Amino acid sequence: MFSHSSADEEVLSNQRRSVFREAVSSQAETNAYISTSTASSVSVLKSVQSQIDDKGVSIPRVNPPPQRNLIKNDKIKITPTSNNDIVVSTFRLKDPEEETTCILMTVDALLSFIYPSNIDSKEERDVFLPDSDKLESLTGDCSDGDRSSMTLKWKTFKLNFDFSKTPGGERWFVSSIQLSFNTDSIVMHSKHPNTDVHAETADGDIMFITPVGRSFKCHHEIEINLTDPQYPDIKVKLLLRELTVEPFIFKNDGFGPEYLCAATGVGAFRSETAPFIFGSLLTIASLGTIAGYAVYRYVRVNKVQYDTME
Repeated sequence: MFSHSSADEEVLSNQRRSVFREAVSSQAETNAYISTSTASSVSVLKSVQSQIDDKGVSIPRVNPPPQRNLIKNDKIKITPTSNNDIVVSTFRLKDPEEETTCILMTVDALLSFIYPSNIDSKEERDVFLPDSDKLESLTGDCSDGDRSSMTLKWKTFKLNFDFSKTPGGERWFVSSIQLSFNTDSIVMHSKHPNTDVHAETADGDIMFITPVGRSFKCHHEIEINLTDPQYPDIKVKLLLRELTVEPFIFKNDGFGPEYLCAATGVGAFRSETAPFIFGSLLTIASLGTIAGYAVYRYVRVNKVQYDTME
């Protein structure tokens, strides 16, 4: 990581915040353009402007905002991002017994808070995920071969990632993300002063499902909503850029082969919960069929042998 003076860090923070905001606001621009214009109408507009220019009449040109490749999901959004002002931090959890890396993550992350103030208005605050050397602690658990977790703690913030494997252990996924914090850490005049909030992803969410031995990598910006049912008026978004993550690392201290996120077209990125459940049910049904046939064969063979003996 590069070192900066206080003034440089403030400029860098403002630049990174500007880039994050530009990526998030692009969704509204894209939706507005799509709803009011089509490819044919844009073509007609250009033709009319060309004819007017030929007659010597000068009018200001109206260029449509650029279309962006935005993949939407109820819980997760992926937006293209540039490499400008990206500061990637590395977070490494080691197995204390083996002294080898078991979870590795590199990311440029931002927490965005929208909360009610005590003057009946909505306010917003951004908090960047600090570098690993500025964390109070980086802890976790890799003792279970099918489940692991990593927790990042700074100030009153505690960000936790839970990882699990699919039945059979062929793939891993992020099963939950939780964020704990005190409202006094983000605002001075909150409607909920000195309140401990525990926001997390929805129950049953399955994110970043990836073959075991490979790392999940995404060059796009990922937006994940975190909520606390007790305080629904506090909105939290976790924004991840240039994310690379891999749990269950046992053979080396680096990332395995990359498994790129699918964000190249509409519908390319979707929640993996439904396919995972369907696959699990299909596996159970297949095993049940095989077991049933084995029992049938066992009973039939024994019956034939008994009849032969008689």
